[in-house]
Amino acid sequence: MHVSCGRLDITRQLFDKMPHRDFHSWAIVILGCIETGDYEDAALLFVSMLKQQNSAYKIPPWIMGCVLKASGVIRDLGLGKQVHALCQKLGFIEEEDSYLSGSLIRFYGEFRCLDDANLVLHRLSNANTVVWAAKVSNDYREGEFQEVIRDFIVMGKLEIKKNISVFSNVLRACTWVGDGGRIGRAVHANALKLGFESDCKVRCRLIEMYGKYGKVKDAEKAFKSMTDERASDSCWNAMVAGYMQNGFYIEAIKLLYQMKATGIKADDTLLNQVNLKPTF
Repeated sequence: MHVSCGRLDITRQLFDKMPHRDFHSWAIVILGCIETGDYEDAALLFVSMLKQQNSAYKIPPWIMGCVLKASGVIRDLGLGKQVHALCQKLGFIEEEDSYLSGSLIRFYGEFRCLDDANLVLHRLSNANTVVWAAKVSNDYREGEFQEVIRDFIVMGKLEIKKNISVFSNVLRACTWVGDGGRIGRAVHANALKLGFESDCKVRCRLIEMYGKYGKVKDAEKAFKSMTDERASDSCWNAMVAGYMQNGFYIEAIKLLYQMKATGIKADDTLLNQVNLKPTF
């Protein structure tokens, strides 16, 4: 109750006074620390729990995922690897828990250990959307844009459902592959088929991609398909940037003033490029 009310200090006081602590007691405090951003305390509590509990076999996979998140935030690769080893010992990897597998892949990706991350995926006999989305995110973060495209193609061949995160990262990768937007257009068609084009994040990536390749009409079409003008500042700024990249400065300035009238915040970098910062 105290944790849900944001009073982790009271929870810790009660916890410290408990003569006997079961797993649920430890889990509540660890989760409380993570929810309040006390990731280092969460990691320390997890280690203490392992030392004091009679058996680690009662620990469910989801708590491992939480500790992996904490390990990533505090930049403790060693602790994360120990958690991974414990997961293997307890048979969690063999159970192919998608949440835990995805957490492991994201964790290794944050430390740029792509070989370790990919090993987790390749050992799964039935990797799902969560796991593949984590791989796509890792590959994009490391600038492996061609690999991101390959991930997308493999997901299609394996009939793995794609989500917004996958489409967003793949479209961003398409911006950098230098093919004139050919692959990006195919990804766009797939997003349209699956009903993701209306998502603000996906639409923004489409505008950026088409703008980068000089396909202003396609960028405008994606921009004008917004059903709610105030849905996403990023879409407006992406369209302004697309105009500027292709020399359409009058259109860019018109859109900036439209943004001002609508109450949408323009990016300072864009305003500086057209010397409008003092008037906004």
